[in-house]
Amino acid sequence: MKKLILFLVSAMLLLIAGCSDKATLNIYNDTVVTISLSANGDHFQLDNDEYYTNSWDLDQSIFGNDSKNVNIVIDSQLYLFGTSHKIKLSPGDNKEYHINYDAGAINLTNDTDVAIIGVYLSPVNDDYWGDNDLDGEIDSYEDVTWNASPGHWDIRIEFADGDNLTEWDQTIAIGQTLSLEATTGKKGKNTSDQKAEKSKKFQSDTTKDIVELLK
Repeated sequence: MKKLILFLVSAMLLLIAGCSDKATLNIYNDTVVTISLSANGDHFQLDNDEYYTNSWDLDQSIFGNDSKNVNIVIDSQLYLFGTSHKIKLSPGDNKEYHINYDAGAINLTNDTDVAIIGVYLSPVNDDYWGDNDLDGEIDSYEDVTWNASPGHWDIRIEFADGDNLTEWDQTIAIGQTLSLEATTGKKGKNTSDQKAEKSKKFQSDTTKDIVELLK
């Protein structure tokens, strides 16, 4: 009888104390390049077709289970927007996180004597231009590559002398670079008649913004 009581007490104490179980996270690089990222504060590089794995001992008892939040931060690089994700792990979990390309890119060559000061994207069926997608300027006879959202776009290029040109119906695909070349023969003071109203709306919005700033 005493042995039975001791066994039951021991079992109860073990049940109250609980036990621990591993939680595992595997991060896979599904791109074709080396990427930089951090997981749980540790910064590292992950070659293509490689994976990172880490495990944590998490307690579980009748009062509840521990959990672990792992923050994954992916550095911005070609075809990858800088993003962060939070993965919640519980005892016994074995989770996978796959990193894939989420962006396309634009490579713009300025083959003119005038700096490019703005690049504006608009969906092909939209009436308005978006914000300036260019960070800085593109000097004469230089080229710049940057990430861009995938889709079908009209792309307006503006020069420091007031000229502009528009590349109509361009496709930006995930993991691919759209190459554009701005030449002296293409640039001018007016856009094509194809979307003249669109150009007027852009100019009207710009004028309205200037008026608001001067108030």
